[in-house]
Amino acid sequence: MSQVITLFRLQKIDSQCDKIHVRLSEIEREIKEDVILKEAHQMHDQALVAERSAHEHERSTEEAVRGIQIKLEHNQSSQFGGKIFSPKELQDLQSEQSALERRRTELEEEQLNAMMILEKAEKVKREADANLAMAEQKSSSRQALLRGEQVTLQQELEKLDAERQAIRTTVSVDLADTYDKLRLQKKGVAVAMIVDECCAACGSSLTPADCQAARSPSKINYCPSCGRILYAG
Repeated sequence: MSQVITLFRLQKIDSQCDKIHVRLSEIEREIKEDVILKEAHQMHDQALVAERSAHEHERSTEEAVRGIQIKLEHNQSSQFGGKIFSPKELQDLQSEQSALERRRTELEEEQLNAMMILEKAEKVKREADANLAMAEQKSSSRQALLRGEQVTLQQELEKLDAERQAIRTTVSVDLADTYDKLRLQKKGVAVAMIVDECCAACGSSLTPADCQAARSPSKINYCPSCGRILYAG
């Protein structure tokens, strides 16, 4: 068999292996990163923080209202307990009573607002819980599919590698070295097929003489533009 034909077969196998290696890298990255699950965790964490903050705000406003109520009850007890006889002291207590009532109204409005914020935060948290659970379920299914694809590709790679090794044993050492160097220099493509009198790799036109020379069963010919080995088919 012509060495060029052998190299072209080797090139096809190597190109298949390259694609498999790229896909295996993608699978590994997808398994590790899982962007959708990561985003679901981030949303859940944010919702949890917001809910805790809303709970704390609601609790603090409730305590503030309770504290004002205690002061109001104490003030009323002082006013009507029969222990205050000075008009000035009584007037001061009445003024304080008015200020406390105004403050209680403000705090009750703030408490109501805090309760509404808490209700909304709890709803968002429940939605984040459900979203995370769904994302985890989908991630589990997705990862199972990826693992299955990974095993299939690795098995295919092993078969191709065995075939590749068998073919390389039929190629001379010098030609194999040339092929390997071209693969490194030409982005993995060392052998280019001639299609419509053009190099399929770089697209350059070839002369009839170039095309004819590439059909030689004993001589290796190269594309005058990109330097790849030409295969006439």
